[in-house]
Amino acid sequence: MNRFFLGGIILLLIFSLIIEEVLGATQKAIEQIKVQRIESMPDLPSPLLIRDFKKIAIDYDKFVFDFERRGVFLPLGWWDKTHYNLDSDTFGLLTFVGSKTQFDIDGKPIDGSQEGINCIAAVLSATLVGIDKSSQRGYNYVKMTQTFFNKENREYLVLNNPFTTSGKSFWYEIFPHILFYGLVYHYKDVEEMRNIMKITADRWHDAVLKLSGAGGIPNFNHTAFMFSVMEPVDNGRWTEPDAAAGVALLEYWAYKEFKDPKYLEATKRAMNFLEIIDYNPIYEVLGYFAPYVAARLNAEEGVNYPVEKFMDWVFNRESDVRPGWGMITGKWGEYTVDGLFGSITDGGGYAFSMNTFDAAFALVPVARYDLRYAKAIGKWMLHLTNNAKLFYKDCLPEENQSSYWWREEPSYVIPYEGLRKIKDGRSPFAGGDGWGKTDFSLYSGSHVGFLGSIVSKTNIEGILQIDLTKTDFFKDRFYPTYLYYNPYDADKEIIIELGDKPKDVFDLLKEEFVHRDKSGKVNITIPAKEALVVAFTPPKGKVKHQNNKVLINNIVVSYNHFSDGKDYKKSFSSFSPWILTLFLTSIGVATMYIVRKNKRRRR
Repeated sequence: MNRFFLGGIILLLIFSLIIEEVLGATQKAIEQIKVQRIESMPDLPSPLLIRDFKKIAIDYDKFVFDFERRGVFLPLGWWDKTHYNLDSDTFGLLTFVGSKTQFDIDGKPIDGSQEGINCIAAVLSATLVGIDKSSQRGYNYVKMTQTFFNKENREYLVLNNPFTTSGKSFWYEIFPHILFYGLVYHYKDVEEMRNIMKITADRWHDAVLKLSGAGGIPNFNHTAFMFSVMEPVDNGRWTEPDAAAGVALLEYWAYKEFKDPKYLEATKRAMNFLEIIDYNPIYEVLGYFAPYVAARLNAEEGVNYPVEKFMDWVFNRESDVRPGWGMITGKWGEYTVDGLFGSITDGGGYAFSMNTFDAAFALVPVARYDLRYAKAIGKWMLHLTNNAKLFYKDCLPEENQSSYWWREEPSYVIPYEGLRKIKDGRSPFAGGDGWGKTDFSLYSGSHVGFLGSIVSKTNIEGILQIDLTKTDFFKDRFYPTYLYYNPYDADKEIIIELGDKPKDVFDLLKEEFVHRDKSGKVNITIPAKEALVVAFTPPKGKVKHQNNKVLINNIVVSYNHFSDGKDYKKSFSSFSPWILTLFLTSIGVATMYIVRKNKRRRR
């Protein structure tokens, strides 16, 4: 056979491989999954008015932690000198402005009455918006939160009060751990923080094993777990099976921190329980973390938990164990309330500020690990961020509030506990359940930094910058990653600030660079009613695909574990090295062929 003919055949084979790679790489971008009740929301909330929740969180910290402030129901915090579980003083915060249960007969705050879901949250919330709570005006508030690690009574758990026991309520006994682990992530050098995390993670690991049946799947359909006897508790009135999501989160964070595979095994056992049940288990806030844990496990551990099922629990279905509990949609009076969380049925609807802030904390990172939900989460967060203003005094008429008369706080940084659809003919109505002499809730306001650290405005009103990494704790090495959603009928150009040092801007949904080696301000166009997810990466970074992960300079920027690897776009720079080698080789072979052919003609 003529060697040039053979060379031509080889050349065609090489080009066919290249064409197959190119065609496979230029198919449709990652398809977005629609979430029914988010889809039903209007494109834009009304009235559109985005508050600066980061500033609210900073001002909240300044006001609430001023223990020298005087006035009606002030100060809101105190120094606790009982030394429960500590060798030094700690602090306490009132649960409500004018709390009815936290003062003695002399009008002094009762030491030990402070709540972990309030105090630990306040420290974490401030941390997330940039305040160093380990060294603030000479105080180490991070260390002080160790008062909630109940070791003097041998519980060895981070509980909701400094001297209490387990076995009353799963969420009150798991959520303080979640908040505390968040502090560990940010303050690993503070004495005893990691050690407490390790001790408590071991305790919850043992609880998972105790709850597990013959098949290795634990049963979380109980009210609580009593560690003193290592047995589940059923009070005969309610169960809290979404505790499985909370425990799975704790155990996975422990796995990422300590690298002990027993924690990963406990994580999977808890998630297996959620996977097999056929009812919505959400009781309070712990169930909000189920989609995040599932998406992260799928991405990082190569498993296949049903993220869509868990997202359906959170957004589309009412809870089966707490009827009416879910995400609120619609319009109350003249205000849209889409995206807030609470009861859909209580009095026609009752949204809670704490639950709303915690939902943002739990669910925003889902879009980092499962990009199919970028658009849904972007739209939901626009509505939540806009409508969360209704929890604050300055955003409703005086007659639509229960405690407008309290005027000691001029910056309006303490939210109402909740927002009712209607009360006494007024809709909506901000108030609470009556646990204080006012309904201004510190146990809710102490969570505002979760929202404030995640969202910020852009140059286009109604298009937010959403940080997908801020509440994604114990993560591997990462690049800053942001989600933007355009709710308008036309394409919009946003301005992004990159800072002084040059960066690349990488589009995760299209898997291509939109800017290279740029600093300062750059413009990016977002198509109408679409989402954009970008990572800020080092200039001239090298893209690599490995096991359905996209890496730049060997750091993962995105995951495509939910596809066969051919249904998303690749930039030419991300083609595998062997394809580039074949491409260059084919050019060389073609050149040699042409040169040899020309020489023969000259003869």
